[in-house]
Amino acid sequence: MNNISYRVANLEDINDFIALIRNGNENYIDKIIYGCKGIDKFISRNIENDESVLKYFVAQIENKIIGAMEMKILNSNIFLNYIAIDNKFRGKKIGSNLIKYGVEDLLKQYDYGNIQLDVFEDNIGALKLYKKIGFQVINKYEWHTIKTKENQSEIVNYRILNKEEYRSTYDYRGFSNLTLEVNKKIKNVGMLGEKWFRVRSNDLDDNLINCLSQIDDREILSIGEDMLNVSSNKFNINKLYNSYRMETSIDNLIINLNKE
Repeated sequence: MNNISYRVANLEDINDFIALIRNGNENYIDKIIYGCKGIDKFISRNIENDESVLKYFVAQIENKIIGAMEMKILNSNIFLNYIAIDNKFRGKKIGSNLIKYGVEDLLKQYDYGNIQLDVFEDNIGALKLYKKIGFQVINKYEWHTIKTKENQSEIVNYRILNKEEYRSTYDYRGFSNLTLEVNKKIKNVGMLGEKWFRVRSNDLDDNLINCLSQIDDREILSIGEDMLNVSSNKFNINKLYNSYRMETSIDNLIINLNKE
């Protein structure tokens, strides 16, 4: 389709951009930042800040936004955070063209080495595309939930180290990071929407679960390779999904995209 254009997103695109990402992730929307009430303010700040590590791109036909993509710059690499294509326009190589445009735009500023992304195991169409353009699986993550109030087994000592900062940020955009000292260990926890504490599985242990149970009755969303530090006989742990971390070099990606 020759009348499709690709460009950097602007402030006028934000509502359509969010709607596309939400529609493309409807099965997981409460577990990502795009389900939060203040995501529009968050994107707006990043678009206005030329130094932001988050970059936004769109595909457009006439006056309609039909593709949305968020990329993150991580030192000398790129991470593809989110991409979504309007259902009516899928299967027309818009996703691969949008990735190509975004990568080539970022390469104008720096010679990035690799690109990574995460994809859910049940997203067969996306997995097929990513493998076709050169991505390979480098890790597998498990997503689990733990209901805090059903699982508190003991009282632990803790301190919130960034109470004012996390609260003001959360009130503004609906998600934030909580820095805790739990039994003299520093723990970082995401506050996501109204339902979740989001924690890397290798940071999760019995003390942190008990601590979070004291703070709020929201559930814990654990993501990672394993939960070796959690006593499975003490807590009711529910397995949700698997996701894959994938990677390829920028050079390899461009070669494969040019074959599309």
